[in-house]
Amino acid sequence: MGKLVYVFIGVKQIFTRKKTKALLYLDDDKPIRIGKLFFVVGMNHICEGGGVPFCPGADPTDGIMDVCLVRDMPKIKLLLAVAMVYSGNHLKFGRVSTHKCKRMYLVTAKPQQIHLDGETPCMASRIRWDVGGKFRFVK
Repeated sequence: MGKLVYVFIGVKQIFTRKKTKALLYLDDDKPIRIGKLFFVVGMNHICEGGGVPFCPGADPTDGIMDVCLVRDMPKIKLLLAVAMVYSGNHLKFGRVSTHKCKRMYLVTAKPQQIHLDGETPCMASRIRWDVGGKFRFVK
């Protein structure tokens, strides 16, 4: 099944995942207020598991973390975005955005599953991470 497994997982998440309110802090900028967070990912590389290119502009040598944020989208648009992620066209949706930073801090209204390198170490409502790969969870 290869890469299709990740598409199926993404589709399943669209229908089963509970969205939550969140604040996303990037470096020292004002927070991004998110009414319905679907997911946010911080990456040093273009792709994650299965070659999913969430951050096509990422450069592992630049000392900057690339962030892909997906929020406030109807399920049908989320389905289209998942289908288009391998071509990089997911970024054409207005509720999918990319950002660059050295530090990221996410605060959610309800604890969320946190994924690191394909593992789910905990549920947390606060997480800090930086470009150097340091993480801190607050349950």
